[in-house]
Amino acid sequence: MIQTAALPARLLSRLRMSEFGWARRTALVAATLVGSAAFAYAGNFASRTALWQVVRACTLDKTTLGSPLPCLEVNLDDGAERGYAVLRPPVGNPDTIVAPTRRIVGLEDPALQAPDAPNYFALAWQSRRFLPGGQALADERVALAVNSTLARSQDQLHIHIGCLTPGFAQRMRVRALGPNAGVWFRGPDIGRKLELWTYRSGSRDWAGLEPFRLARDLVGDERALARTTLAVIATRAEFVVVALRSRSGGWFAQAEDVMDSRC
Repeated sequence: MIQTAALPARLLSRLRMSEFGWARRTALVAATLVGSAAFAYAGNFASRTALWQVVRACTLDKTTLGSPLPCLEVNLDDGAERGYAVLRPPVGNPDTIVAPTRRIVGLEDPALQAPDAPNYFALAWQSRRFLPGGQALADERVALAVNSTLARSQDQLHIHIGCLTPGFAQRMRVRALGPNAGVWFRGPDIGRKLELWTYRSGSRDWAGLEPFRLARDLVGDERALARTTLAVIATRAEFVVVALRSRSGGWFAQAEDVMDSRC
């Protein structure tokens, strides 16, 4: 159980509610598409595998009927082991996410460190067109984020796509970016034992930019990685990787501290 006593009121008021809501809504979709057996398994809103059941349903529908429903898109061009789905809950906030079509628990999963692992952040960036008004959004407004184990409710990797919040954009402008590209820079802590790290890529090219591997290099192992919320934002000149690293006993961040899904 997550200990919330030390959390700031701003985070406590939102703690996991959006993802619990997502789990409830995706469970209903799973029931519609794959029947009562899947619903019995995924219908509990606290089930940490509800999202995975929906991804499986979308993949099955894509391969058998040629339709990605209830997902927005299922891309299996390189097979299910390297594919991905784009989802949005049917009701509530337009929380657009990208999830692999293979089982990957979260950002701490060792599979993401494999040399041939798909660059899911790059795939999520390509999927920003599914944001409400996505075609008209400037790239500098878009943010991608993956919750730490502490902040997520679903044990299937999923990257949130949304718009950078004004507050976090302001934070990035004030002593958060280092002078040099290609190295991690520690900015001012944003809470008790909650570290802010940024990595300037030096370009707007995804070639060679692997946020999951960069995060592993920064924190050292899967246990520390599980306490890290990871994000990518864009400036006019480059992509910037952001790691919000919670030390033991400290506050933790979530995707909503970086981005707003409603744009």
